[in-house]
Amino acid sequence: MPPVQASKKARILSVVSAKGGVGKTTITANLGVLLAKEHKLKTLIIDADLDLPTLGFHLDLIDPDISLHDVLKGKFAINQAVHAYDYGLHIIPGSVSEENAPVKEIKNEIAQLATQYDIILLDTVPCMDEGLKNIAGASDEILIVTSPDLPSMTASLKAVKLSRNLGIPVRGVVLNKVRRKNYELSSSDVGSALGAQVLASIPEDPKVYEALFEKKPVVLYAPKSPASGELRKLADAIAKD
Repeated sequence: MPPVQASKKARILSVVSAKGGVGKTTITANLGVLLAKEHKLKTLIIDADLDLPTLGFHLDLIDPDISLHDVLKGKFAINQAVHAYDYGLHIIPGSVSEENAPVKEIKNEIAQLATQYDIILLDTVPCMDEGLKNIAGASDEILIVTSPDLPSMTASLKAVKLSRNLGIPVRGVVLNKVRRKNYELSSSDVGSALGAQVLASIPEDPKVYEALFEKKPVVLYAPKSPASGELRKLADAIAKD
């Protein structure tokens, strides 16, 4: 299903974390919804974690008929893998049942859709490997997701190094699962260490887990929750660019 033609080439933003468990996919799903629903941007989110694609769990699209895996294996054209969600948001899901696919082809595939959207978000693999280099290399900017602990922040330095090696700017940092304890790093500490602006500090919020159980983004499930409020700030920052 081809979307309405956008007026210019999409911004392509890779959502990156150097380790798993920091909530990168949750950020991608909710940011996509907000950009489409509240900012009226033609938005596409792509599950580019080909090893363990879970973006569909947040949007009740767990067993897609056509996935990014199918596209990269040459079975379908990329526009055939686009699925519609509410508020004009589109998603290209991965397949949890498919084996790995040739990620090196992803840049050329995404380029075919670049004029059809205002913004494309890539949910990437949570590690620093060759696959991530190929995925991030298809983007214009990198958004780093981390949590306010020393191991996560230290791992995020690898994401900063990756961006420099690729010549792709870091748009900012998202601090997720913030508990506001005195043993946590502050947003200023993290921003200073990574050399990038912290765009949002999203609190640890049970509504996020409830929303995932319901297979619904928290900004729709509990729009007045603390996490939703900070996610809205993040979307505002990304949309104004």
